[in-house]
Amino acid sequence: MVEWQDGTLVSPARVNEDGTITPAVYDGATPLAANNLNKMQEDLLQEMQKSYVEIKALEQKIKELEQPINVVEGQEVETGKTVGGKTEYQKRINVGTLPNNTSLVVSTGLSNIQWTRPPEGFAQSKTSQANVMPLPYIDPRDATASISLSLISEYRIAIVTCQDRSSFYGIVDVFYVKN
Repeated sequence: MVEWQDGTLVSPARVNEDGTITPAVYDGATPLAANNLNKMQEDLLQEMQKSYVEIKALEQKIKELEQPINVVEGQEVETGKTVGGKTEYQKRINVGTLPNNTSLVVSTGLSNIQWTRPPEGFAQSKTSQANVMPLPYIDPRDATASISLSLISEYRIAIVTCQDRSSFYGIVDVFYVKN
């Protein structure tokens, strides 16, 4: 920290007859009072310390937000996001065995909510953990191999297949805010 010293005014500033200005002349280390400079310096240090504390608090909050969400089937969890000023929730639903060239409609168990984004999910083979497809699944080579995933009335999930997909079970995540 710099220890400022008072300066002494030798001659004040003045306006000359020709309109020019003669600046003030000081003798000493600085033209300002030392107590004012020391106070400004102390205030600056306090603000820097306060900013440091705020930065550390923000870093901690970022770490908390980066923590993975522990999603458990059938339980709602906060996603850490807000939509329209409301807390967003996620719920994982096991929809069971996928249909054989037909449709499957499953209740989410939710009511009085508003969807915030499309559902996400996956279809897992019942016999091979290595065989997984995203839901919805779109096969660009064969449209009949695709699996649609929709949210429909009464807060339900609809899955439609055009082939036998009964060797797979489905897991779907839905995202919503409460009304």
